[in-house]
Amino acid sequence: MWIASGQMNQMTQDAPNNPAQTVDHAKSFLKKGRILFVSDSVDFGGHEQVCLDLANQALAFADCEFAVSRNNQYFAKAIIEQIGVKPTLVNVNYRRLGVAFGQFYFDQRTKWRNVFATHPDHTIIVAQGRIEAATPVMSELASQRRPFHSLIPFAHSIEDLKGPGFYRNLEEKIRKRWYRLPETYIVPGSTAEHQLRARGVDVPIYKVPNLAATPNSKSSTSNTIRCIGRIDFWQKRQDLLVRLMAEARAHAPRLKIDFIGTGPDEDRLRKLIARLDLNDRCRVFGFLPRHEIYADCAAVIIPSRFEGVPLVMLEALSANIPVLGSNIDVFHEYLPRFALCDFIDAHSLIDSFAHATALENQPVWKEVYDRVRTAHGAQAHKDAAAKAISAVLNGQDR
Repeated sequence: MWIASGQMNQMTQDAPNNPAQTVDHAKSFLKKGRILFVSDSVDFGGHEQVCLDLANQALAFADCEFAVSRNNQYFAKAIIEQIGVKPTLVNVNYRRLGVAFGQFYFDQRTKWRNVFATHPDHTIIVAQGRIEAATPVMSELASQRRPFHSLIPFAHSIEDLKGPGFYRNLEEKIRKRWYRLPETYIVPGSTAEHQLRARGVDVPIYKVPNLAATPNSKSSTSNTIRCIGRIDFWQKRQDLLVRLMAEARAHAPRLKIDFIGTGPDEDRLRKLIARLDLNDRCRVFGFLPRHEIYADCAAVIIPSRFEGVPLVMLEALSANIPVLGSNIDVFHEYLPRFALCDFIDAHSLIDSFAHATALENQPVWKEVYDRVRTAHGAQAHKDAAAKAISAVLNGQDR
């Protein structure tokens, strides 16, 4: 079932120096195409919004359709509201060990086969949070020798994600086989590009900066931090924040954290907060409309083990809200040093919050805010998306 797409030369495509020329050039030689965006994610988070933002730009070149998990109702609703199309809902759910056994999940493959049979002429873009996500989708497409393209936020090694170990080395070898399947990749920036090359990817990679939409917000002098995104203890580490808040009770009694989002560990998060008697200092809001997410918070905090280019970070910075991030590659690229936190104890959290909100650091933040609004603004996103979409449509034509 494994096929490599080595037919294309290695290249990395960036947005051109003259954006208008790119858009005009793309329109000049592209006929109206058809794109099917595919996702088996059961949670709606930043990557799903990135997919919607890309689809919005793709509408200038193609008719866009979606096939998504029936269990991701937030995503299905957002597709209707933002793109104006009704998605095909596929009765699939997340299963562990997809990296090794995804090709053997024949019940899911059959459902995806039926979807692809009704879209025989569509260019397929698979939105996947990690390469081992959507393995039944990729397996089915590979068995049909049907080309597809991957929209992926990062490509960390297993050692980066989980640490070293014999079985993890074996898992890494298996993952490299999955990386060989897409015809092209669409990623948010240079970090993901370098990670893909390190995984042995030699097909075209198109960098499309995530769109930093400026949300409704107002400056706040409160002591409330917001942790926004999928509730997933392994990657996002909301449980770590709750434990640090328990430690900080005596040192920073006014400090509060709001958790915004849903995910597999939402119930565990609520129970942990109750068990540590923190209901007055840690609140869980679940899913909120976009215009309410950043309201009246002093800072946004992202304690993740790993990330691509988090949409939450970009949106907060574009709204002039400081961001605290864990000490990982992407935050080194975007955030000032004083905003990085190791989250080793309550004092590290308290000190990072104090530095991030200090008046003397506001000039540094202003430079960060301006840089993000330029690099991830509507025009930069539109130009790079046009380049990527025109490329994948032409690849399908060939």
